[in-house]
Parts: sequence; C-alpha cells; structure tokens
Amino acid sequence: MSLKSSIEKVLRRTQKLLSICVSVAILTLTGMGVGFSWAAPANALTVDRVPLVMADSNPLNKIFGAGTTDKIEGKVEQDIGTVKRNVGKVQGEFDGVEGAARQVEGAAQQAKGKAQKDIGTVKNKADEVGSNIKESAKDLRDSAEDLFDR
Repeated sequence: MSLKSSIEKVLRRTQKLLSICVSVAILTLTGMGVGFSWAAPANALTVDRVPLVMADSNPLNKIFGAGTTDKIEGKVEQDIGTVKRNVGKVQGEFDGVEGAARQVEGAAQQAKGKAQKDIGTVKNKADEVGSNIKESAKDLRDSAEDLFDR
C-alpha cells in the first residue's frame, strides 16, 4: 500500500468520525433543548373526557404550514440512521457481526425518517389543496353575488 493511499484512507476515516461526532453533538444539544425544543405544546380539548389534540397545535405548523414538524422530525430520524450506518461501517471493520447489525438498524431508521418526511409532505400538500378549494369556493361565491347584484 502506498503512502498516498494510506493517507487517503486515514482521511476518509477521520472524516467519517468527525461527521459522527458532529451529528452526536447536534443530537445531544437538541435533546437538551438548546436551539429549540422538539416537544411542542399541544392544545387539548376534552369531549366526554376523551382528550383530543388539535392537528395545528404546533407553532411550526402554524407558521410554515401543515406537516413541517413531520418533515423536520423525519429528517432528524434519517440523519440518526445515517450516523448509525456509518458507525456500523466503521465498527464492521473491527467486529463484522455487530457492525452489520448497526448498519441494518441505521438503514431501518433512515427508512422510518423518509416515511415521516413523506407524511409531512402529504400533509403540506393536503393543506395547500384545502386552501385552494377555499379560495375557489370564495371566488365562486363572489361571482354568484356579482351576478345577482346586477
């Protein structure tokens, strides 16, 4: 093995480890509530003593549209899965079975995150369609009023 390829291999491993360290630091800070809290206050109603949580209780969804928190949480899940897969790859070089299990766990978490992001996208699109329907109904009502006001 040449010196150049050895240096490149060390740089790749260092880059992977740095990526893992940064991801773990971000997740740790987020879990401690630094930045902003993932736990949003819920506005709950009680109907016959059954609590109902309103869909738009999260301020992020109110500001940026329905499904925003699902997209964010899905992205975090995907990133955690990526970290686990990378840890599994590095660990697999030393302990094949444990590393492979970690990679599978990471891949599953990435898929879960992707699904959650997709749910957020669907919620967002459904909200847009609902808004478009409301606008169309309002335009139709205004047109009917204009017709009869003549």
